[in-house]
Amino acid sequence: VLKNEGGSGFGNCFWLYLAARCLNPAFVMESGVFMGQSTWFISQACPNASLHCFDINFQRLVFKAPRAEYHEFDWSAFTFGPIDAGRSFCFFDDHINQARRVREAYERGFRFLLFDDTVPLNKIYADGIPPLPTVAMLTDPRWVPDERIEWLHRGRKNHYVCKELDTWGARELIRDYFMFPDVSPVVKYGRSSYLAFVRLID
Repeated sequence: VLKNEGGSGFGNCFWLYLAARCLNPAFVMESGVFMGQSTWFISQACPNASLHCFDINFQRLVFKAPRAEYHEFDWSAFTFGPIDAGRSFCFFDDHINQARRVREAYERGFRFLLFDDTVPLNKIYADGIPPLPTVAMLTDPRWVPDERIEWLHRGRKNHYVCKELDTWGARELIRDYFMFPDVSPVVKYGRSSYLAFVRLID
């Protein structure tokens, strides 16, 4: 039995599949592949889309989509051709500063983004390696520059200092932000892992 611990959970995969079907893209960029479970859902939802998968290490990869192109380095080092913003989206599950990812996606022509692990300020303890700052934090009025946040995760003490420099000017690029509902209370399985949809300005 394959255990995808550390990868996208049931609820996130449900919303990822549904969002991908609704967006109906011709081109998808995925950053953070791990074992390939999210890639499988994307490839099933968008059977005709071109798919580029990025990860810094493919040693744990189990599923490999036949149509996908795989790149074992950070997506920011890759040069894409012209992007049809209305028929493309990015999926980030790489635990990298999400504000930086917003800026990178915008500059490459993408306008529709999906982010895993978008933990809000009051739930930061729920993730061992949160991609700080998250999109949820960027849109939270409680964000205070230079404030030190401390939390415990599985007995380990962590801290983060909110720096305006870390936001990469991403707030001004976000047109719409939506957190997908937690389906675990309904299906009685899994847990929320904070999947969010982001639409950028034109």
